[in-house]
Amino acid sequence: MSEPVDSRRGLLPFLALLFAAGLLLRLPLAGLPLEGDSAALATRGARMGAETSFGLEAVDHRGPLVPLLLAVPTAAGATPTAALRGLDALLGALLAPLACALVLALTAGRRTARWTGILLTVHPALALGAGGALAGTGSLASALLLSSLLLLARRGPGGRRVGLLLVVLLPLAEPACAVYLPFLVGAWATREPSRRWKVAGLLLALLALVGTPFPTRFFDGHVGARLLAFALEWAPVAGLVGLLPFVPAGALRAWRLEGVSGFVVRAWLAGAALHVLLLLLLPAPPGFAFGWEGLTVGLPLVVLVVTLGVDGLGRLETLRRRRVERVLLGAAVAASLFLVIGPLETWLLPGSTPPAGRLWRLARVVERAGETAGADGWVAFDVGSALGPYETERLADLVPGHRAGALETLPLGDLDGNLALVTRFRPQMLDVVTLGGRGIYRQEAVLRLGPWLVLRASRP
Repeated sequence: MSEPVDSRRGLLPFLALLFAAGLLLRLPLAGLPLEGDSAALATRGARMGAETSFGLEAVDHRGPLVPLLLAVPTAAGATPTAALRGLDALLGALLAPLACALVLALTAGRRTARWTGILLTVHPALALGAGGALAGTGSLASALLLSSLLLLARRGPGGRRVGLLLVVLLPLAEPACAVYLPFLVGAWATREPSRRWKVAGLLLALLALVGTPFPTRFFDGHVGARLLAFALEWAPVAGLVGLLPFVPAGALRAWRLEGVSGFVVRAWLAGAALHVLLLLLLPAPPGFAFGWEGLTVGLPLVVLVVTLGVDGLGRLETLRRRRVERVLLGAAVAASLFLVIGPLETWLLPGSTPPAGRLWRLARVVERAGETAGADGWVAFDVGSALGPYETERLADLVPGHRAGALETLPLGDLDGNLALVTRFRPQMLDVVTLGGRGIYRQEAVLRLGPWLVLRASRP
């Protein structure tokens, strides 16, 4: 990284443009349902908002901060799915402006800061895991990390103390980020003038570490293998693998920074190095299958890798550097658009659909079921083992105003309107069947989309 450059004039409009572009990129995902841990997190937030029991074992390995934030909008009447999608999109769009401001604060110069912000705005990993199809804890953890680094780089002790509080919140957002805590707290304590604040800060950090389910419970899922699989499969497609050769040069220059920036950058690099080691060295269990869900825990690393790569890229002569930047930008935009546009995914990969396409299909099916049931009708989900209980519960958020839920939980004996059934497609469907053992119903196929089928059920 280069020496200080006072180039902050006119930065605010550019940051606002990055934020708006990030929101626009995530707009196609606004109405999608939730799956996996995302559905469990939203359900946990809804139960917090309703002041009911919220101990969900499915997300005990995640931090409680996201559900706590979701409790506010859900208590105000928002659906848990809309609350999580909205929060994740806002935080995901905020990452690029935060990174741009941070790079400039750490004296990397205007060009590196701007290109870091641009590439992060359209980075496919962030488009997928930070406000993308895989809503979760990664965007909040990344935003907290960047905000804390920005505050720790300030010269006044007041801003640094606020940064310390954000550092302590990191494990509460995502337990994997506990690896950054000792390094960042150490950097803060080195420059803290008050002995009382040092003692209080160290005790607070110790309490946060003791209360974090890390690493034994968190790594039960072996998300490091999933992250590695994602990098191997999608980095070449995204084109950002072209930044990797320039990362060592950027890291070396960053490590040699002096003064305020040096303390912060070295703590960031040390935490990231430990993060990578823990993610990649833990073994996968027998029969483990790679998936997408492990991506979100590696999101804080994406910002650092892009920042160092862009800074290292600056060593090239101007014409070659601009060519590489254009190729990276074009490939990243194409990959991100593919990962957020569900219909495009289903058209290009009909047999093996990534998350956005898979969720888009399910959303269209549920919406059609709501139209079929009518304003006073029932929507039942008979999805078997295809979806978990929290995922099925969150599908009802897509049809507000309807009586909706899993087939086995609905009081079909009191059916007083139309019934639309969402089920998995089976080659041989009978005209008249018993629904959950609760009576004889006639079925009429309304829509088939991928593996899903919408049936209109009525008494014969």
